[in-house]
Amino acid sequence: MPDQLEILIENIITNAITYSHENTSVEISSRVDRNNLHANITITDHGIGIEDKDLPNIFNEYFYSPRAALHNKATSGIGLSIVKIAAENNQLRIKVVSEPGAGTTFTIIFNAIELPLATRISTSINPINTYLS
Repeated sequence: MPDQLEILIENIITNAITYSHENTSVEISSRVDRNNLHANITITDHGIGIEDKDLPNIFNEYFYSPRAALHNKATSGIGLSIVKIAAENNQLRIKVVSEPGAGTTFTIIFNAIELPLATRISTSINPINTYLS
């Protein structure tokens, strides 16, 4: 059975593919900020985008914008509400930036990540001042 994080990412990627223009790509990237112990997964599509007036509602159950309804008549409108619940249950934040007609970027933000001990040690040692006597 898939876990909540898998469901969250799968829903965002599925939406990115569904609402993309034909012959465009969906980009997925990740970044770890070792200094602030944050990590991000970013999913960007080149599709229909979301109107500014609709952005505050996209995580509401059964909400889908008129633009989305025209593009995908088979939607149930619950995918992003599931994403919201999974994010809340896992203490994640989601940032959404969109431009109508150009695409949407979802960034999943993992706060207070724990790095393996070897990574923490290697990033905290200043190699110029580290030597054996």
